[in-house]
Amino acid sequence: MTKIFSWQDHLEDIDKRGVRKTFTPHKPVSEVQSLLGRQPELMRILGCLDTPGRHVLLYGDRGVGKSSLVKVVPHLIASKKMHKCIYITCDSRTTFKSLARAILSKLDISGIEESTFAREETMKANVSAVVATGELNSKKTTTIKKPITDLSPSAVASLLETQKPSLIAIDEADTISDPTDKGQLAELLKLLSDADSNLKLIVVGIADTARELTGGHPSVQRCLDEVKLGRMKNEDIRQLVLQGMHRLKFDCEPQVATEVAKLANGFPYFAHIVGLNLAALAVVEGRKHIRQSHVAKALLHSAESAEQSLKDAYEDATRSSTTLAYKQVVNAAAHIELPEFSLKDVKTRFSELYKRTLSDSTCSNVFRRLAGENGGHVLRRSGRGVYRFADPRMPSFARMTYSAEAFQATQPAGNQ
Repeated sequence: MTKIFSWQDHLEDIDKRGVRKTFTPHKPVSEVQSLLGRQPELMRILGCLDTPGRHVLLYGDRGVGKSSLVKVVPHLIASKKMHKCIYITCDSRTTFKSLARAILSKLDISGIEESTFAREETMKANVSAVVATGELNSKKTTTIKKPITDLSPSAVASLLETQKPSLIAIDEADTISDPTDKGQLAELLKLLSDADSNLKLIVVGIADTARELTGGHPSVQRCLDEVKLGRMKNEDIRQLVLQGMHRLKFDCEPQVATEVAKLANGFPYFAHIVGLNLAALAVVEGRKHIRQSHVAKALLHSAESAEQSLKDAYEDATRSSTTLAYKQVVNAAAHIELPEFSLKDVKTRFSELYKRTLSDSTCSNVFRRLAGENGGHVLRRSGRGVYRFADPRMPSFARMTYSAEAFQATQPAGNQ
């Protein structure tokens, strides 16, 4: 197995070159120039921020660049003089109340509400005089600070509606597990819209439809601009690779970017991870050029350093000590240029790739495991005889891994 940290002795040179700032597979990009092909979506978001009573719901597949898109928005609205730009990430433990506390805290109004009342105190003061002692009475006003206990959507909206103009981005809203909490977030959006609040919210999450992120709230759509972020076009992926290499002052063959774009299948994550490995290997090997012949080795490193959830799902689905059928079937399915496919489609692609026929019994047995009812399987049955990948990024990862393993098999021991 290749050691991904074989670069350890060269990390200083790699960082000095700026490789890990140019290609960033493990974090969202934060520079406008790195967001290729997203101008229409950016324009819709900025237009919404200029429209009273409107908020943004940004949704789409995992890995298409939603977090990157929302993180560059503050750079584009600096001239609008937002008082604050706040970014909050949800997780499986997030509830509406915990989200509300986070928002209030970042706006410096969390945890207290002021309750003022007057009470009469007798203040005694001895007044020394030659002839008398007097007693003075006065009133003192005391302010008591109490913790906020009402975190309902209406109470939170009341606290927020008079705030200075601010942008609040709520990322990974799909991880909020309780539909009631999602519905309360939608209700908050509606209440702020009705109150013509200065606050603007961008809710971001993985979803096929906007309704999945709003808990099915019936009337929130009228105050939301629903922006679905699709996969990047191949040409935009190509430019991402070529511009990154140009920025790093590498001579990169156009065919390299074409091959990476085909593999990435519209997901910038894969363009960044392969671009990172291509550039890093060039630094390690002291090269100024990047050729198509270098891609296979970069894929080997890319597969090893990819997201663990993808690696685990692929390994669980294809692990076998007796047959390559599982890996070959997944690879064949990954080469189908459609989101959904049948067993017949897979058998056809299998024959094209491996020049032999996949028997009905082998295909059925393999699919029984790949699309089983238990968790952790890479395929999902979406209809009678129709399947799709559970994670839309898996086809790219499967093709990358299969190509990497094929390359590794051709290498002499110790020459990887």
